[in-house]
Amino acid sequence: MIGKIAINGTAITGTLQAAEIVTRSRHGRFKITRTNGSGKSTMLLALKVVFGSKSFILPAHHGNPMWKISGATLSTSQKTQLFLKEIFDLKEIDFYC
Repeated sequence: MIGKIAINGTAITGTLQAAEIVTRSRHGRFKITRTNGSGKSTMLLALKVVFGSKSFILPAHHGNPMWKISGATLSTSQKTQLFLKEIFDLKEIDFYC
């Protein structure tokens, strides 16, 4: 059971309910809210398990993953744009977290 988490204002009682909300919307942004320690990150990891290889989680600190570009001389904004382009070019991904 997930703690007191909400997606776009709807209280979530479990991972399957969260997956249903994400699947129904298929596209768009989601606002996941509640206090620190309520399980927001845990819920994202659980969604990754539900959606498997069809999903991608972009970590908040993305300086170390294995990207095709090095980005050593780029600004943070330029690196983020290239990272996102690389991720969105992955054809097998349907859900991004």
